[in-house]
Amino acid sequence: MFQRGQRVKVLGLGGKEGVLVVWESKAHGAGLCTPDGYAALKEGREAPVVGFPARDIVGVVEEPPTQ
Repeated sequence: MFQRGQRVKVLGLGGKEGVLVVWESKAHGAGLCTPDGYAALKEGREAPVVGFPARDIVGVVEEPPTQ
């Protein structure tokens, strides 16, 4: 459903919008992190990953770079 590295628009508490990066796709949503967190995870360092249900991920802002 979602690809690692995609930047997605999410709806948070109170209807606030934000842009986060997909770390892992799940059956009913995705594990998302900040851009800095994504860079840290790619380097093998720790960073928080927050689960979002698919209904709160409202669009793809940017596709991941091709490798």
